[in-house]
Order: sequence, then C-alpha cells, then structure tokens
Amino acid sequence: MSAFTAFAPNCRCLKAQRQEEAQPPHWRHYDKTRIGTQRVRCTQCHTVASLANPEKIATKLQPLLDLLFAGCPAHELFNHAKLNKKLFYQRLDSLAQLLEGVSQIYEQSMLSTTESLTLQTHSHVLRCRSGLTANGDKDKAASSIKHSGLDCWFLTTADSQTGYQYLVTNNLLPQPKLSEPAQPAGVPKKANGEYTLDAIEAPIAPSQDILETAKNTYQKIMSRQQFDTLAYCTQQHAKSKEGTLLRPVYAAHAHMQNLKQRLPATCKVQIIMEHESFIRGAAITAFAEQVRCNQVNLFYLHSFACPPPANMAELSNKKALSWWSEKWYQYHHQYQNEHWLLGLGVLTQTDEIQNTTKDITVPTRPDWHHHFWHHFDNWLPNDKRQRMSHKQLMVWLGVFRYLYNYSGRYLNHGMMDNIPNALSSEIPHDTDPSSITWMVNVLNRHVIG
Repeated sequence: MSAFTAFAPNCRCLKAQRQEEAQPPHWRHYDKTRIGTQRVRCTQCHTVASLANPEKIATKLQPLLDLLFAGCPAHELFNHAKLNKKLFYQRLDSLAQLLEGVSQIYEQSMLSTTESLTLQTHSHVLRCRSGLTANGDKDKAASSIKHSGLDCWFLTTADSQTGYQYLVTNNLLPQPKLSEPAQPAGVPKKANGEYTLDAIEAPIAPSQDILETAKNTYQKIMSRQQFDTLAYCTQQHAKSKEGTLLRPVYAAHAHMQNLKQRLPATCKVQIIMEHESFIRGAAITAFAEQVRCNQVNLFYLHSFACPPPANMAELSNKKALSWWSEKWYQYHHQYQNEHWLLGLGVLTQTDEIQNTTKDITVPTRPDWHHHFWHHFDNWLPNDKRQRMSHKQLMVWLGVFRYLYNYSGRYLNHGMMDNIPNALSSEIPHDTDPSSITWMVNVLNRHVIG
C-alpha cells in the first residue's frame, strides 16, 4: 500500500513484488539500534532494516495533529505550526500518509469480521488550482480558453449506519513527470477517456413527489447522447498541469473496483447509489458475480429534507419506472430531529421489498455525503481550495477523512470504542487515535504481522 511507503522497511522482496516476481516480504524481530529503534529481518531475502521510530516521528508530527484535534481549520494550520513552508508541507504529507495507513489497517480488521454492510455512494464536485494559463498553452484552439481552476468529480462511499467514510476518489489521472510529446496540430486526440464536454447539465429540482423526481432523472439520462456522458463542468475548468481529467464514468469504474478490493468476499453488501446510470453500471461490473449470487444488492436513492408529515403512512407509495420497469418505493424517514422524503429504487433484488428494507438501507442519515462535504467546506473553504494544487487538495482531504472518522467532532458512532477490538491482532496498547506514537506502533505491528 502506498500509504505505508514512508514508514515501512524496504527490501529486495518488496521491489520484486512490485514487478510481480515474488511474495511480499516477511519481517521478524532482529535487534535494536543504539538509540533503541527496533530492527527487523526479512525471512526470505535476509535484508535487515529498521522499523519506524515512534518517538522520532511523534516529535515531528504530533504538534500538527494536536492542533487539528483541537479544532484548528486547515487554512490556519500553517500559521499555528510556526514552520517554514517547505518543512510544513513535508510534515503534512507524512502525516497524511500515516493517517491513511492506520485507517486502512483499521478498515481491513473491522471488515474482516463484518457479515453485512450497507453503503452509500454519491458524487460531488470540488474546484482547485489548474496550474495552467491561456498564454502557456501551445494549442491555439485551447489557448482561447481562460483556465480559471480545475473542477474534479469526486465519488465517496460511506457506511449507511455510522457515516464512516471508506473511500474518496476523483477523476484526475495524474501524469508522470516526463509526459509524452504533444500531438501535432490537426491530429485527433486518442480515445483516452479524457473529459471533453463543454457544458453543465442542469440538475433535477426536487419535487414533493419524490417518484416524479426519479422519473425526471431517468428522462434526463435518456436525453444524453450516451448514458455515461455526464456534462458536469465546462472546458474552462477541465484542464490541469498535473494530469488528465477523465470522464466521470472512468472514475466511477475505478472507484467500484477499488471498493471491491477493500470488501471481504464473504460480506453481504447493499450499495445505495446516487441515481446515475454509469455509477450503477460500474457497480454491476465490479460486483457482477456477487450480484448474481444475491450477495450484493444495488439501489438508487433520492432524498430531500422536508417538514414532518401529518401522517407518515400517507406518504408510502410504489411505482414502476423506466424502460426496465424498476420498482420504486416512496417513504418518509426520520433520524433524530430531521425528516426526509425518500425514493428508493430497487435495481437487483427480485423479491417484493419488505418494510424493513428501508430501515436496513437507510438506518440513519440518507445524505452522509452531504454531511461530509459540508464539514469539509467549513474546515477548508472554497476560496482556499481554489489556490492550491490538486496534489495539495488530496493531502488535505486525506487528513480530513481521518479527522471526520476518528476525532469524535463530526460523527457520534462509538468508532473509537470499536478500535481496540478491530486492532486487537495488530497492537495490544491502549487506543488513542490522536497519538502519533500509537499510530506508528500500529503500523510497525502490521509490518511484522
């Protein structure tokens, strides 16, 4: 995993594994250095290396994490950290890798014992700096476009019960430092999946009849030249110095394949998706075998906040929509003091839906994506994001995902109480998600296995 690169020992086996020539390294305790750092030895190639030193890393990174857990927003962290710019971003990048590594270990441990899981997947658009100017573009046709930022299309997948954010991806494909030569003028672009649309598709306005909203969404999708050609931004915001902006359909397929790799093969999964045909297609492609075995079920969901109804039963409704006569169900939903109208479309389940299905698919909030991005916008405002590169944005987003999931500031699901059980095989120490020393010990324990 890339998140462990900065903290894991290295050996010839690891290099061979990248080239698919050998098994991953298998480390065992060896001895300690003069300052007490634990050394390990690979049982296969006999390389001796040092584990990450928890105290040394904590000296550098703990002050940053303390500020973040105390509620310091992202755009104020640099001033409070009192570091020069280069050192600040080096440490921030290391912190993001550490947080991602610990999150992955927790998720692997927790999911390995999970028998059933309900997830929500939804899209969102964020703008960052493109790094381009019209004058710097050698393509005369493209140089007439003023690049004023990059609009990235994100997909998030969260736990429907707790709001825990498992996966956040986007549609920018980073380019290598040595990019290919530009194509000669007049030569058509390769069919590389690049986003080329120059329009923004109008959203469907919510209706008091949530099933009418679903019907209008089907009509919008059918009116496209192709189902998967979502126009979400103009070319003014579709170019980046850091890589190629792909069509959202490519990002959706990558997201679902990534999600499949993270989920245990034996877990029964329900995926509640934004009403978008290519997100559904990506899920069916990734989980084809599980869908056939009824181990994975897929649903569309529309929701919007509303006042509490006089009679909740009156809002119940059922209708078949689209060419495929998919069954849609309308419900009223309440969680804590908030109320929503829900439209649930059944995509893979052939049996008649039960009354309990709504409670299983939407046990708490139907809009965890909105909850996540709302708090991220407050933590790192739009005007600050537009001045940073895509790479910096992803670092900040990785840090925030950890804070959102573990700090207790945003979610109230007892996640910290569950960590010791999930990590019992990784580390026996007391759990402290705000401690760098604890995190490095978790990673070291994971490396040794």
